Amino acid sequence: MTTKQHVYFVRYGLTKYPLVENEGPYDSPLHPIHGYEQGLAISRKLASMPCPPEVVYSSSLHRSLSTSQMIVHAIGKTKNSILVEDGLVEWLTPSLTVEPDGTRLKIRSVQDRIDMTFDEIDPSYKSVNPVAWDPNNVPDGAPYFFETEEYLIEKRAKVTMQKILEHADGKNICIVSHVPCAQAMCLYLEGAPTVKESK
Repeated sequence: MTTKQHVYFVRYGLTKYPLVENEGPYDSPLHPIHGYEQGLAISRKLASMPCPPEVVYSSSLHRSLSTSQMIVHAIGKTKNSILVEDGLVEWLTPSLTVEPDGTRLKIRSVQDRIDMTFDEIDPSYKSVNPVAWDPNNVPDGAPYFFETEEYLIEKRAKVTMQKILEHADGKNICIVSHVPCAQAMCLYLEGAPTVKESK
């Protein structure tokens, strides 16, 4: 008998500050009321599923980590249970990578996030698709500054999803990410090479 692997995609809860193209803020926390209400609602829903997630992969951005934090607690896990995956970070395009002071995004390290009270993060997990900081040396499918929409859809999402599925080794997973990335990974799982060919 074949066992099905369940993959749940979650967009973070409502943010405190909306992300406005070319203005930021890129790394907003959740809204203190509505964002947390939404995070708790999806967490409870996931925990009540017949096949709840066993592993939670998250973007490193604050809003995704806060949502992931609620999910791991709802499914009965705490310390070392969020796997921070670079391949799930927001689309790295110039218009979306602006901080409130006008500077470009600097992705915080896992240790920085743990120090910010995200002690549910597993510090031993190494991203399966790390950000390529050198634009002249980008491994196929790695996130990098600045990627095109086509690259995100056709390369990054595909490579990230393949590597996450391999790492999860058949376990049910929850992926907490951003709309462009999650949509692109769904296209890959659907077998659609482009948005136009999506079901």
